[in-house]
Amino acid sequence: MECLLHIGTDKTGTTSIQEFLHLNRQRLARRGILFTRSCGEINNHFLAVAAYDSVQRDDLTANLSLRTNHDIEVYQQLLQARLHRELREAGVPRVVFSSEHLQSRLKAARQIERLRRFLTQAGIRKTKVTVYLRDPADLAYSLHSTSIKGGHPGTGPCRPDSDDGTGYDPAYFRNVCDHRATIERWGNVFGMENIIPRLFRRDQFIQGDLLSDFIATAQLPALPYDFPKAHNEALDHLGLELMRRFNACVPAFVDGAPNPLRGQVWSLFEKHFTTGERQPQSPEIRQAYEDAFGEGNEWVRQRYFPNLPALFETRHVSTVNHNTLPPGRWLDQCAAMVAELWLEVRKNDLQARQGEPAAPQTLPFVLGRVRKTVGSMLRKVGVLPKSSAA
Repeated sequence: MECLLHIGTDKTGTTSIQEFLHLNRQRLARRGILFTRSCGEINNHFLAVAAYDSVQRDDLTANLSLRTNHDIEVYQQLLQARLHRELREAGVPRVVFSSEHLQSRLKAARQIERLRRFLTQAGIRKTKVTVYLRDPADLAYSLHSTSIKGGHPGTGPCRPDSDDGTGYDPAYFRNVCDHRATIERWGNVFGMENIIPRLFRRDQFIQGDLLSDFIATAQLPALPYDFPKAHNEALDHLGLELMRRFNACVPAFVDGAPNPLRGQVWSLFEKHFTTGERQPQSPEIRQAYEDAFGEGNEWVRQRYFPNLPALFETRHVSTVNHNTLPPGRWLDQCAAMVAELWLEVRKNDLQARQGEPAAPQTLPFVLGRVRKTVGSMLRKVGVLPKSSAA
């Protein structure tokens, strides 16, 4: 059996690729291509846990309630058995795996080697690895936005060489942004000839479309596919700053376990805070990423994309301060109000699920009012013209 291992990276349309594979699972199966369920229904992130060191702890192990070394070792054995059974029952010649957690969480050669053995023991004999590469500075800002939606209270993307007070681990950013290191790390285990890097650039996508590019890269058959709707929208600058403050009030995890009072609050922020200006990039941070990864990017370009003048397009970032946010204390007050209302709604919702009477859920309406209130503040201090909509 052969497999294609799509390993990310983060913020390169991985959710769209996974939704596409999920929507077309039966079509692909009829053509002899399996998109597994045992490793995760949509995102095959359980496959990353299969290669974890037994001492590794993160949000994936927390969500799986894997608290001890023994828990992880037992889970890995059970997942091995489930995948082997799924592959045997499917009886197809090809399998596709997709998870950005493979690249972001498996940072050591021993873990990737453990994954290779895991796949071999499941019956896979040949593996190709594909990875999408994005401009490091753009990737860092996008990672910050997604982290905020996931509950992180960080103040902004960190430099690749220091956390500079942002609350992030710079090692995580360096790992995701160091494309040469990624290719060499995975190539040393699966063979450099089996690594297929692609650029996360619209002008480099086949037919100018990510999913068309993935279909061609994965050598999927020409079929009348279903395609996912656009989703996972980035928050605008105002939404990021409000949600960052909200996260300090309602954390994603409590005592190492998912906070039941948080719920899917990110979807409400996406609904109300995606139409404004995006967070401006700092010229200093962009230059720091270019300095840190410029040499490695040139290595990738020469080896895989020699016809391009540069691996990524040149970006010119303005040094003019275009801050359109109200004073921080106002944002603090708005975020505290949203958090208080959200906690009330969530508690009522959880009570209703347990059969207890609950109050009506009015948070979507309240968030809309919050956005209007903040817009009014912006006009009041002269940041927005008085005729501008909130």
